Amino acid sequence: MRRHIFGWAVVALCVAAGCAPKAQAPKREFSERQRDSLIGVSKLPGGTVVTRALATSDSMAAGAERMNAQVARTGDGSQGEESK
Repeated sequence: MRRHIFGWAVVALCVAAGCAPKAQAPKREFSERQRDSLIGVSKLPGGTVVTRALATSDSMAAGAERMNAQVARTGDGSQGEESK
């Protein structure tokens, strides 16, 4: 009789363990840049447009950085102003 009860207890524990929620892998979160880059290299329609937009954005950011460096080298940026 005890073996019978012990057997059912083991079966009940195994069933309960099988129904327990599974641990999920942490969700990977990408930056907007990474998502856009993944879309650009995919075969999705319009992916090449996303790639070109990223290249244009990079080019404009580099130009702005060069302009900021130029302004920093020349001083306070008050070029061309006439003193009164």
